[in-house]
Amino acid sequence: MGSLEFKFIIWLRKCESGGPSSFPFEACTTSVQLSRDIFSDMQFNVLPVNTTYIAIILSLIILGHLYRQSKHKKRQHGDQAPSEPWKRYAKWAKERGTPIVSLRPYGTNTVVLNNLDCATALLEKNSANYLSRPDRPLLRLMGRADNVVVQQYGPRLKKCRKLIHDTLHSRDVDKQARLECLIEEESASLLQNLLKNAHEPLEPQISRFVASMIYKLAYGRCPDSEHFKLLEATTRYTNESLIPGNWLVDSYPFLQYLPSWMPGGGFKKWAHSARSQFRLLTEIPFQRVKDEIAKGTAPPSFVRDHLIATGDDSSMEPIIAGTAASFHSAGTDTLSATILSFILIMVVHPQIQQKAYEEIISVVGADRLPTVSDCKSFPYLTAVMKEVHRFNPAVPVSVRRAERKDYYHGQYIRRGSWVLVNMWAMTHDESEYTDPHVFSPERFLHTKGPKPRDSRDIIFGFDKRRCPGLPLANNSLMVVFARLLSVFDLQPSRDLHGVPIIPAMEFSTGFTSPPKPFTCTFVQRSSSLANQIIDKD
Repeated sequence: MGSLEFKFIIWLRKCESGGPSSFPFEACTTSVQLSRDIFSDMQFNVLPVNTTYIAIILSLIILGHLYRQSKHKKRQHGDQAPSEPWKRYAKWAKERGTPIVSLRPYGTNTVVLNNLDCATALLEKNSANYLSRPDRPLLRLMGRADNVVVQQYGPRLKKCRKLIHDTLHSRDVDKQARLECLIEEESASLLQNLLKNAHEPLEPQISRFVASMIYKLAYGRCPDSEHFKLLEATTRYTNESLIPGNWLVDSYPFLQYLPSWMPGGGFKKWAHSARSQFRLLTEIPFQRVKDEIAKGTAPPSFVRDHLIATGDDSSMEPIIAGTAASFHSAGTDTLSATILSFILIMVVHPQIQQKAYEEIISVVGADRLPTVSDCKSFPYLTAVMKEVHRFNPAVPVSVRRAERKDYYHGQYIRRGSWVLVNMWAMTHDESEYTDPHVFSPERFLHTKGPKPRDSRDIIFGFDKRRCPGLPLANNSLMVVFARLLSVFDLQPSRDLHGVPIIPAMEFSTGFTSPPKPFTCTFVQRSSSLANQIIDKD
């Protein structure tokens, strides 16, 4: 056994001597320091060493130990994966009397921000230190490191965000009219599908609506069935890749050099498959728009407008292509999760649903669909939307990285630490929202005393990483909410005896948190309005 392997095993045994919980949390050496030790020994012994061989040996040792650790924990705690970790973080913060909770999963220094004060202090007042995301080797292997959502902060990200801002925040009347028309046309198509396919599963219909709207915005065309299949696959890859702590390679970067054929190297095959799917998702529709521009047949779209605006600057092409593809990962799952949450909550709270419906028909009547411009006249429905965001944030936890060491509230934050922003905890903070576990739109309409913070100020992020798609999200959600209530009375399904089956208010654990699958009934309010919608098909 070489001196390097001997030193590593001695270190590993020291880790083991502290008991099952000591590795890889408190005693773990970071992969960076370990790499330095490796090459220091290589130079000292003056031996020809194959770095791939070194990576394989170390990877097998670590993977074997982690396997034993996981088996031990399964015997202690069972096989069930933890659910809704954001609730556990909030509970720990409350029990310890501190807004920041420190963790060290798989050797990664991690702090969780659980209230708005600490998030504001760190992410806005000291924003320069927290603008980037953690380094994720898996995303590089997948070819997604340049995605707008996970991209490191720098000149390229600024260009991406400017492209989005020029499209969604434009004061150009024609661009705004085109965006509003897109939202109204696609939401009408959603209603048509729900009227015709009332007995089909709800989740795919909502996802297809959002995907179609975003695809038209990005590329100017309706997506085909192949695109939907591709989008479904890439969405699944994206969600799995972004779950914090789900991939050892993100905590031990040297594992990326492990050959895919070795035990424990299966993640590289998975990442390679994901990379090929993402490449197709990015390149096929982008090239189609380029070809249409050359022929003079390209309809207005995000890609067309910016390719024409940048002219012969070829350096902008990959930025435009990547930003357009990022619309999918940034918007499809989050908007879908929010719409599904709204439907579930309306089914469970029929009194709130009825109040919102009465407000809508008092403005637009019962014979036409609400438009984007009508939504400014719906204060109660706006409060409902804010409360949906507050009650179940589509993305409960986001992540940043500390570029330099920092101190806050007596907590030392190491350089390179992962900073988890627990937005669920912030929107359920009792000091800001009375009875936070009760769904109550009225909290945003009170005229006496200070109003609670608009939940959108929290869930769409902070400072220069704030979601640039906020205008699209606001308008599309309001129109969909208003139109669903205009056309349908959302009711619970019934059993064979006609007894209502009230769905459980349960939500999934993942990068996004949509409701768990549920059933409900879409009862037409007006046959004449329904017929108008179907006839427009």
